[in-house]
Amino acid sequence: MTTQIKAESEIFGWDETSFQDGDEETKLTEALVGTRYSGDVDG
Repeated sequence: MTTQIKAESEIFGWDETSFQDGDEETKLTEALVGTRYSGDVDG
């Protein structure tokens, strides 16, 4: 038995913070991303 649902997602926020400076090839960054989901599954 197969069940299908339809859902959409939206990115509404993106905030990056570098917390360790690396050399030219390496960079450590934290990203806080806000998302919304809607459709057959809400959350």
